[in-house]
Amino acid sequence: MTRPLTLAFVLGLALVAPASADGGKDNLKRYCTGDATTYCGGLDPAGEEMKACFTLPS
Repeated sequence: MTRPLTLAFVLGLALVAPASADGGKDNLKRYCTGDATTYCGGLDPAGEEMKACFTLPS
């Protein structure tokens, strides 16, 4: 239960953070790198598995 709440919080922060000229990639790196390393560390950052790791279950 903690993982989905943490991811939702971090993704929410990324959405409210001002977007940079590159579409917000800098903000995603700044705010989500720790969670990506913690929860999805063994995955390719550009792969579909990383996207799935950050997708909240429905």
